[in-house]
Amino acid sequence: MACWLVVELVFVQQVLPPLLTALDNAGLCRYDLALPSAEPRCPLVPLSPDTLQLLEKFEVDPVRGFLPSEDPLLRLPQPELQPWEDLVSDLPALLSAAQARLPLSRLPILPITLLETEPQRRRALLLLSMLCHAFVWGEPARPADALPPGIAVPLWRLAADMGVPPVMTHLSLVLYNWRRLDPRGALDATNLAAACQFLGGHDEAWFYLTTVEIEARGGPAMAALLQAQRAATAASAASSSAAAAAAACAELAACLRAVEGAVHGMRGALRRMSDGCDPRAFYHRVRPFLSGWRANPTLPRGVQYTGVPASSAAAVAGADDSSSGSCGCSGDGSICDGGGGGSGGGGCGCSARACFYGGSAAQSSLFAALDAALGIAHDGAGAGAAFLANMRAYMPPSHRAFLAHLGAAAAPGVRGCVAALRGGADGGGSSAQAAVDAYDAAVAAVEAFRTAHIGIVTAYILQQARGGGSGAASPAPPEATKSSGGGGGVHADASPEREGMYTRDKASGGKGTGGTDLLEFLRPLRDDARAAVLQRKR
Repeated sequence: MACWLVVELVFVQQVLPPLLTALDNAGLCRYDLALPSAEPRCPLVPLSPDTLQLLEKFEVDPVRGFLPSEDPLLRLPQPELQPWEDLVSDLPALLSAAQARLPLSRLPILPITLLETEPQRRRALLLLSMLCHAFVWGEPARPADALPPGIAVPLWRLAADMGVPPVMTHLSLVLYNWRRLDPRGALDATNLAAACQFLGGHDEAWFYLTTVEIEARGGPAMAALLQAQRAATAASAASSSAAAAAAACAELAACLRAVEGAVHGMRGALRRMSDGCDPRAFYHRVRPFLSGWRANPTLPRGVQYTGVPASSAAAVAGADDSSSGSCGCSGDGSICDGGGGGSGGGGCGCSARACFYGGSAAQSSLFAALDAALGIAHDGAGAGAAFLANMRAYMPPSHRAFLAHLGAAAAPGVRGCVAALRGGADGGGSSAQAAVDAYDAAVAAVEAFRTAHIGIVTAYILQQARGGGSGAASPAPPEATKSSGGGGGVHADASPEREGMYTRDKASGGKGTGGTDLLEFLRPLRDDARAAVLQRKR
């Protein structure tokens, strides 16, 4: 007996892991097998070939969702691009000493044509976005409104190639900004490290990594949503066959229960934010660097991308944003001729000046996908609905297409099907009721997540803003300051008259880093989820 125990132990510890790895590398167990200690590799529900094909088309992983299927690249291999890597590594020290701008302004324009793979392009986008925001917000009392060409030109070109705005977004800061401590461990914040940081420290890293975990926990729900739509179509079409309708309703219920479980997992991860990120540290050390330059009184005319022709506006996502704001570029968020230069670089009279929102949780495709597939409408959310629509331009094109696919599902869709089942218009018996119950539970989970999010926002932003520290108010935007050269341009730094009033810490005040009034934006979204529940509790 002891001999057999030894043999079994050797098999489990030494033979089985490489065997499963070999099968996995051969593509034979990607969706079926996993070591108990490894990252989960099984979808929450069985997926049809059509669903898998759609996920591949939209670059959505069956398990990880919108996170990349492969762990992010941790360093560019090209020697010519090492200045980007080296400066990002030095950012915590440079920013702590408020001495980042000089070395950043000396960066040459490095060729993005050296980037050969998608992981390399993702890494480069993260690096350049970090350098961009470090330059703009690197000196607390003097936000810069002109980027040097060594940052502006490659960032603009790369962003245009990738179909995203040339600014820090949820895409770079979260989806591409992590590594696993245990390469076979789960995508859990405790097993992750941030690849890049601004000031550095555990609080900043934990904020990013908790958000990565939220994405990971919600990831499997994306495949379940697609499968739920497929089951809803089958349930509606099978009304003449009780057995077929019952089977389709059972599958629909299973998919919706999987979505509910994933969203509850997301909420659990969100509620652990306070385990490693102090609200005051977030408000003063992390949040300022995530701010953008649209709807932001600190930079009312946006930021000049020195060396980028103003005529290249159409090539960049987010440039034709139609939302209102205080940006002086134009009322519709388009690019205008910046003129002038200042210490930000160059003095080119035809460089693009642009307004873009900063990083925001609204740029996560997770929540938009849940709304689209579950039929949670935000038509009555006012400016919030418009902001959500604008945020899609800050997502990768393939993920935008995925959201469009979910929203364009053939009638009746998940909600319409479940509503019909509740009304008794279709068959299905107890399976039909199970589908209705599962739908309401999934929508209630979304509501619970948004309620928890409001609590986090209140503790991490609103209470900090009311605490008498910096960021207690958002002053009215001043007129753009003119350069002494009379060219109508603006200096790379905000004028001395604005120092102390328009500082980095006051870049957003009681607004989100995307420039939104937080509670006015978040509460209607939560209320819309609450209103989507079909069976009201008495």
